[in-house]
Amino acid sequence: MVATASAQSWNQPARAQAQNTPQVNLADLPYTNNVAQNPGFERGLEKDPSKGWFEQASEGAEIKMISAAPNAAAGSVQPATGRKALKIAIKKPAKYTGKQINGSWSEFLTVRPVAGGVSQIIPVKGGAEYALKFDWCGTGFFDQDTAAGPDRGIMTAGIYLQWLGKDKKNLSGEKLDKNFLHAANAIMLNSQAALASGSETWKTYAFPKIPAPEDLVSGKAKKPGFIKAPPTAAFVKIRLGLASQNAKARPALYIDNFVWAENPQVAEPAPKQAAPAAPAAAKQ
Repeated sequence: MVATASAQSWNQPARAQAQNTPQVNLADLPYTNNVAQNPGFERGLEKDPSKGWFEQASEGAEIKMISAAPNAAAGSVQPATGRKALKIAIKKPAKYTGKQINGSWSEFLTVRPVAGGVSQIIPVKGGAEYALKFDWCGTGFFDQDTAAGPDRGIMTAGIYLQWLGKDKKNLSGEKLDKNFLHAANAIMLNSQAALASGSETWKTYAFPKIPAPEDLVSGKAKKPGFIKAPPTAAFVKIRLGLASQNAKARPALYIDNFVWAENPQVAEPAPKQAAPAAPAAAKQ
């Protein structure tokens, strides 16, 4: 799926809720009710998307689990935490003719992208609120280049949410609230900001995000909205995917520690205890 970068920006830190409150990064706080199966990818892939992560890949793409290696080669990607992480990679780029490489952009796009990903179908409650969070990094990411020549191409890396009814069919005909993320509102990882900041290091994406303290004090900020399931939704299909249209590039996307939390509750850190007073000096 080719889509533009969503309004939901990636890797934005959560902010303190008040001016005199210590700054809190929501990405660092653990959700207590993650309903996603196999969130750390330790079990590998399943043959049924209702039981865990299910592979969807075209020829030329590779889906695999990477494992932590104490003696890993320099520059190799290791899991963010734990023993394993997901890797979606383009191993064999598509083939293009000279006309497609040097002709019009529309002619170039007639070649199907090499694409791969995993999906999972998770039961949801209509009207309930959900939070999304995971760690990600990428190698070989590239910006869109429409100019004729061997380097032209486009890639997408991101997450796609699709609300399903009891029959597991898409709710595309239903009017969706602005807080309903669905298949038409895909969020891209390879945004300009992500490419500029470097995609090679592990980052955490967390939604929702706490507003900046200055906005809260001024009254400009609204309460952060969680992802709200449509009233008739019974399932959500979550897809993590990578697609590339380029004659040479071999990008790879890595995902770890996936969270889909229902009616999100955050395990707040315990408040710091005041230091005990120093003992009074003994009278002489």
